[in-house]
Amino acid sequence: MENQDQYLLALAMTKGLGPVNVKNMIAYCGSAHAIFESSPAKLSKAPGIGQKLARLALDSPMLAKAEKEIAFCGKHDIQIMSYLHEAYPNALKFIHDAPLFLFQKGAINLNQQTNLAIVGTRKATAYGQALAEEFSQFFAERGINVVSGLLVEINRPSGGLSSRRKNDRSPGSWTRYDVSRGA
Repeated sequence: MENQDQYLLALAMTKGLGPVNVKNMIAYCGSAHAIFESSPAKLSKAPGIGQKLARLALDSPMLAKAEKEIAFCGKHDIQIMSYLHEAYPNALKFIHDAPLFLFQKGAINLNQQTNLAIVGTRKATAYGQALAEEFSQFFAERGINVVSGLLVEINRPSGGLSSRRKNDRSPGSWTRYDVSRGA
């Protein structure tokens, strides 16, 4: 993972910014790293940003947390893919507020396989959990990559639907769409 991605991940983790504002700041400043080197006055002139969001971005304590997230992912063989990466799914590249990052474990090519996204909830019923599990297993057994947002109640990388990928091409693989805590 490039050092530039640490700055981008820090911005993605900053509550209140969201992917659209982060992309606007990058377009205005030239890179995620350049945002952190900007003055509040300069950054506030980026489209849609203003003083409040400029201050939020520049005062963000997330750079150290992003470094820890990168270390955690490296330790657990989780690939971190920014929206600028060549393997980022083509289906997401032109969505206005697509996630800035995807976290992926296993050998999955999101541009060559059929994908099905399972959207969870924070307060799932037992019936909802069972149904999500049943759907994911059904599609995974038929070679469809099941993609999840990994909300705790529906999607669990260790035992939930996201670990149920039953595909000969890539057993046990899962992909997490970062649901942009800042959105």
